[in-house]
Amino acid sequence: FFELTYGRYASQFDAFIITVIIIAGLLVGLQTYPEFSCPLNLSSLDDDRTESRCRRRWGGVTDASSVILGSGGVIDQVVTWIFVFELIAKLLANGLAPWNYWIGKD
Repeated sequence: FFELTYGRYASQFDAFIITVIIIAGLLVGLQTYPEFSCPLNLSSLDDDRTESRCRRRWGGVTDASSVILGSGGVIDQVVTWIFVFELIAKLLANGLAPWNYWIGKD
């Protein structure tokens, strides 16, 4: 994992992670629109008004754009798992001193 995160492939890995960060920012912006703010699981909503708005808008079934782009959608999940992979890869790359990921090697 060292070669991927800090070694020979570090610049490509960093460029990929920056791209994912930009995609995550765009997703957050899209999810501010009502069309994309309904989660996949309507029962997870705490606010009854939001749940009724989502059920009224989509008839209780989330449409394809919300499944792909919405909160908890496919792209949202992929971005989350990429960030989890980055964290684990960088922790493993630090070997027996994983705290160096947060405090740096200097």
